[in-house]
Amino acid sequence: MSIKTHKINSDPRLSAHLIDSEAFVESPLVIIDVGSLGGFEDHWKIYKNQVKLIGFEPGSDSDKNHNPIALDQKMGTRTLYLVNHRPSSSFYRPNEKFKRFPDYSNAGFKNKKNVKAIDLDTFSRLQGLDDIDFIKLDTEGSEFDILKGAKSKLKESVLGLSIEVVFDQWSRTQDTFGAVDSFLKPYGFVLHDLILFRHAKKILSPQMFYKYPGPTEYGQVTWGQALYFKDAVLELGDKKLVKKWNENNILKLASLMEIYNLPDCSAELIKTASERGLLKNYKKLLDLLTPRINNKIVSYEKYIQYLKKTTTKYKPSKK
Repeated sequence: MSIKTHKINSDPRLSAHLIDSEAFVESPLVIIDVGSLGGFEDHWKIYKNQVKLIGFEPGSDSDKNHNPIALDQKMGTRTLYLVNHRPSSSFYRPNEKFKRFPDYSNAGFKNKKNVKAIDLDTFSRLQGLDDIDFIKLDTEGSEFDILKGAKSKLKESVLGLSIEVVFDQWSRTQDTFGAVDSFLKPYGFVLHDLILFRHAKKILSPQMFYKYPGPTEYGQVTWGQALYFKDAVLELGDKKLVKKWNENNILKLASLMEIYNLPDCSAELIKTASERGLLKNYKKLLDLLTPRINNKIVSYEKYIQYLKKTTTKYKPSKK
């Protein structure tokens, strides 16, 4: 579904500083976008020439950034069901119980075709992709299949994921949010954000006559976009796991967290990494993550002093 999701930071000062310093020139961020028919998301532009964007859209025209093949759990061929609204095409047939929603019209069957598929681990090996930093999945039901085909990369290098999830089976065999969340936990991923989308039933939907209905202000929660990041702070305290962390992937993760409007997580990571001897000049980096005070940029130390002063003014009354 080509709808903007997540809260994107409009003023990522840390990331801008890292790009200006060419922090990722030798090792650009590698972003995998599966279901990229509408193009890559705008927020990746901040990385300029220090990012490598790789898209997958079966049936699309091949170019240097997009692959006309599908990602799946393993190599092979899959049947793609083409529907009225092309971005809603899927490997899975829709569940008829969702005829109660106008959105079911998006999935009206038109045709089907066989497409080539490959798992991400095999694709990475064939393409010589040592590291993948971030994965975005929007594939109308096959997200969990793709995760199963990326186990090596999830363990070795992936720092974050943005995944379309559902809370009921829109298709007959589709895995729901609970299965996705349980699958990712053993790989060290923690849910950081979950944007929810609602759909009103046909009987009272404001979109009952729309050609391509979408989310509504009220109605049942049906799907969402889940944002996951590796819990690097926890891993930095583990004697075995700390070995896979270095300045490059720490700064990448800190930047990604800031981009997705999680400056507190980014700051915690930077301070912890500095205490472990993996980062230098962490105070300057913290300053770049510090919220403004009265629309003025301040240092982290001044921000802390400001909080101390303002909180002491409002002491709870004694009963």
